[in-house]
Amino acid sequence: MINSSGRTQWKLSVTFVVVAIACAMVGDIEVSTFDPWTELGRILIGLLTPDFNATENLIEALCYTLSFALLGFVLAQLLVFSSRCYSIIA
Repeated sequence: MINSSGRTQWKLSVTFVVVAIACAMVGDIEVSTFDPWTELGRILIGLLTPDFNATENLIEALCYTLSFALLGFVLAQLLVFSSRCYSIIA
């Protein structure tokens, strides 16, 4: 059974917030188009009228999706493992 105190959860929450702020500060979040409404219109048109014959990048997109999912899974496991090791030590 895991002994979780409010203080430990508070420290973990603060850590997540600090990491999120640090990522937001170094992230590339600028709008790289002169007319964002045109881009949103293109996205909407693509959503409403998908082209199922455009399969030239399908394997590449699948590889990116799987690698991103695997990366998220591994990072989550490392976080859980490190937090459990920390709770055993502390």
